[in-house]
Amino acid sequence: MQAPRSVGLSSAVHSPAVHNPVGRGAVVHGAAGQGSAGSKVSEERPPRRPSPLGHFLAALAVSGAAGVAGSLPGGLSGSAAGRVLSGAIPAPWHLSGLLLLAGGIALMVAADAQFKRAGTSVKPFARASALVSAGVFAFSRNPMYLGMLLALLGAAVLEGSAAAAAVAGLFAWRVQRTFILPEEWRLESQFQNEYRLYRRRVRRWI
Repeated sequence: MQAPRSVGLSSAVHSPAVHNPVGRGAVVHGAAGQGSAGSKVSEERPPRRPSPLGHFLAALAVSGAAGVAGSLPGGLSGSAAGRVLSGAIPAPWHLSGLLLLAGGIALMVAADAQFKRAGTSVKPFARASALVSAGVFAFSRNPMYLGMLLALLGAAVLEGSAAAAAVAGLFAWRVQRTFILPEEWRLESQFQNEYRLYRRRVRRWI
């Protein structure tokens, strides 16, 4: 009974899995693989959220394309579709769009500056550290989005494009549904009565 026990012990000591370099390499590789998988899980980033600036730039590109398409010689120019895409506002009245464009940009810059002075994030899905209600926020609860809308309308007037103006309307609808309404819910849950009073005093857009 003793001999088989000693043989079993010696076979365990001299196991190829211990002394075989290939065996050791397999074990180390497995551990490294587990560590790599763990690091991948820990380094996973949260899903990307939509960006208001991305929506604005996309709408600006679409409205610009609509204006260009309506003024192409030999294309839509002069046709019914061309009059919708471009030429709805004749010169020199279309230059009034510069005022809307400049006003929209100024409004965006002013709103961003107030966010920074208050020390709160400008990102729509980040938690607010303060409720900003003074300055341009005393006239609109969403002056940054309003500035984007005014800039799009200004570009549409400059192009003289009814289609570009429609793009601005679609932008406003999309922004309200994707960003403004969820933001209002979060701000009310965070600031409660302070936000309710602010909401009663100041309109959503203007």
